[in-house]
Amino acid sequence: MARKLLYASSASLFVVILAAILVIVYFIASNHNVNWDLSRTGSNTLDARTGNVLRSLDFDVDITVFDKEGEEGRRAREILDLYVTESRRISYTVIDPDARPGVAGKYGVDRYGQAVLVGRQRQTLVDRVTEDSITNALLNLKRDSRKVLYFTTGHGERDISREDNQGFSQLGSALEKDDYEVHALVLMREQAIPQNADLVVVAGPVKSLLPEEQDIIRNYLGRGGRMLIALEPGPEAGLKGLLEEYGIALDAGIIVDRFNTMVGGDYTVPVVTTYGDAPGVKGFAYATLFPTSRSLMIREGLPDDLAVTWLARTSDQSWSESDYATLIDEGTATRDESERKGPLNVALLAEKKISEEIKASLLVFGDTDFCTNAYLNVSGNKDLVLGCIKMLLHAGHKITIDKKSAQDRPFILTPVQNSLMFWIPVIIIPALILCAAVATFRVRRRS
Repeated sequence: MARKLLYASSASLFVVILAAILVIVYFIASNHNVNWDLSRTGSNTLDARTGNVLRSLDFDVDITVFDKEGEEGRRAREILDLYVTESRRISYTVIDPDARPGVAGKYGVDRYGQAVLVGRQRQTLVDRVTEDSITNALLNLKRDSRKVLYFTTGHGERDISREDNQGFSQLGSALEKDDYEVHALVLMREQAIPQNADLVVVAGPVKSLLPEEQDIIRNYLGRGGRMLIALEPGPEAGLKGLLEEYGIALDAGIIVDRFNTMVGGDYTVPVVTTYGDAPGVKGFAYATLFPTSRSLMIREGLPDDLAVTWLARTSDQSWSESDYATLIDEGTATRDESERKGPLNVALLAEKKISEEIKASLLVFGDTDFCTNAYLNVSGNKDLVLGCIKMLLHAGHKITIDKKSAQDRPFILTPVQNSLMFWIPVIIIPALILCAAVATFRVRRRS
């Protein structure tokens, strides 16, 4: 009886100890997430730079993804699960924008796959959930101050407070929702552009800037400033000389494209689908519309400290029409040999080296209408202008994480290896098994 009690108590003690060990292991595992990436490319592991950003987070970030169930939604969850595993500061939810349109509208979401990051009572919007976009959005939230944009006024520029078709109010709202400060700037009242200006926008001026105002802009760019200028066909607002200093020449005509234009629109609304390799437009997949645009040219013989690259251009069926009267009165245009034939540049980026650490950036569009309230939300117009603005604002402060993709690696055998691949599995291993079986049989018979 005593032996049975001893055995029962030992068994009970063993069960208690085992249960305690399992509970301890559970609590350790639930509070210390550990995973192993066995993929060949490391596609299930965050980049080391992302890890540094996450470890330095000192505030909580909530990520809301607006997408439906499916392959894209699944991939977004897989990526964000890695962020949640790496940092307790990160949390995320997935919302169907069709089921909750009010929430999507609150954050300015207008397509599937976009995500909003909220932290430090600030928010920023990304178009797609990728490691590159999420990590750079976290960097934006980590910065102590918001980026400040100034839109010049006083020369007939488009107004960020106007809500009619010709205004820029929707662009201003989109920038504010993306964690930027937006202000109007009257140049003629200033001795210099404010020190906190991260970007100055001159959008569609009709009257010429005074020489003193042009000098203010030159001085701003001369200390490494960043500017975006959008000019309609016709008036150059006294900026021709400044643009030429940065390697950009203005064409006097208006772009006409009879084959690549908006359905229902006239020839002066070219549809653009060709983009350059600059960070703001590389891989851009949306068509954009540029109503009544002029073409931009890159001057020849640029100095070594100046580089000009094209960002967007029209098709080879377009040309720069110089006969405004016939185009407006009759609505038709015919190209003659003296007019420049497409493809024509509608957006150029000039970068000038000021010193080893300082660089001035000037982005020029040959059209202003494409980012007005009337056209901003048409196709990819908003994505293009916001992408270009982000490129200017975050130049030199953006992490680029290469996509991890598997590559084909053929397995090449030498003649010796090829022979071994045959002899070992086909001859040697079966022969050894047969010999072992025969030896076992003989031993058993003797016994």
